[in-house]
Amino acid sequence: MVNSFRQVALLITLFLLTPQPLVADSPLWIEIDQKSDSGVCIYKEFVLQKVPDSAEITGQIDFAFANVYLNGVELAQHQPFEKPLQIDCRSYLKVGRNVVGICAKAVNGPSACFCRLDMESEGQRKSILTDQNWKIASSNQLDWPTLDSTRPGKRAVTLGTVANFPWGDHFDRLTVSPLEDYTQWKRAKNTESATQTAMFDFPEGFDLQLLRAAKPDEDSWIGMAFDPQGRLVIAKEKKGLLRLTLGANDSEMKTEVVNESLQECRGLLFVGEDLFAMANNDKALFRLRDVDGNGTFETVQKLAESKGDVGHGRNEMTLGADGKILAIFGDAVFEPENASQLPAALASPTKFEKARSGFLASFDPIDHTWQVLVRGLRNPYGVAVNKHGDVFTYDADAEYDMGAPWYRPTRIDHLVPGADFGWRRVTGQWPPYHPDRPDIPQPTLD
Repeated sequence: MVNSFRQVALLITLFLLTPQPLVADSPLWIEIDQKSDSGVCIYKEFVLQKVPDSAEITGQIDFAFANVYLNGVELAQHQPFEKPLQIDCRSYLKVGRNVVGICAKAVNGPSACFCRLDMESEGQRKSILTDQNWKIASSNQLDWPTLDSTRPGKRAVTLGTVANFPWGDHFDRLTVSPLEDYTQWKRAKNTESATQTAMFDFPEGFDLQLLRAAKPDEDSWIGMAFDPQGRLVIAKEKKGLLRLTLGANDSEMKTEVVNESLQECRGLLFVGEDLFAMANNDKALFRLRDVDGNGTFETVQKLAESKGDVGHGRNEMTLGADGKILAIFGDAVFEPENASQLPAALASPTKFEKARSGFLASFDPIDHTWQVLVRGLRNPYGVAVNKHGDVFTYDADAEYDMGAPWYRPTRIDHLVPGADFGWRRVTGQWPPYHPDRPDIPQPTLD
């Protein structure tokens, strides 16, 4: 019996140590050497019997400047963090020997690239994918555009398969393409009008009406709350607060400036007549009061400071079922000092890890005490409570982790009190499958 157990253990060990078959038709990440002063070239030679009917290069180059070549012709110049490659390259292919390659120079960060050349002829598809058979050499060893691939070249160093979900494939998750473009926000830059309502899709019975657009001197709008009189208080991204008294149309709408000092109030919340403002760039929570009832906030009181950075910072607030303020923070903010901790330290997180994990905390406006309710988030911006008192948020992904084994997509989370959702930076985060961590809450919706 003992020998049988040993044989089973040995088989399991050999299975875990043996490289497993790659996902079909998946390229590999290729490392871009950080130590190379001149940069590196990664290239592959292949032979064609005929020019294909169509051909396209797709891929991504992370944390590096790069040029993409095909048969000595420069097809693209790529900046760090630029959108993925998508190049129609049929006209550059030829019968016989062809060479496709990327010459890249790393910047600080996990520098890597992958690409695929997909060709189709008469319904038959052929793909050239980055893998361990590609060659790599210093860029000064290669004479582009007349590359001689017979020159010395080492095998490229691979960093794993470009895959959607190497972990947790048994869960019913949405498919996320590692080639997805994460620069959609740029479409809103330099537009001449507000978002068109026709761009939205609604369930039957719902509609959308554009009430007012921000004027050129009103900055971008990042926070909003209704006061007890039904007026809207809106936070400008850089500094200050506006108050809008709604009317039947834009001309009947009254606009007032009610604060000119608070910086980047991502969170606004009225509790009675008092306005609580989470000012991200001031790194503090404030209370504004109309003392004499004349509609002006005469006092602006700083209630609590929060250490850390401002990028993924101090975000939205709402009122909890117990009357305390629920505030949500991104992974750039330190948890409040002397706060009581509801989540158990199951992973024994260090102080640094706590600072790099988004969290939900409750604030008592009477005695100004904090309690951390949930941690392990990345960059949740909003927070909402349903009629049962359950708390929900929408958490961001780390877009530059797409294709990596530790990637987690954008998600809706039910913020169960005491939970740690396992976000840690890069490879430090907890894998999202039950056998490894049965205590980690699963997302409500990816």
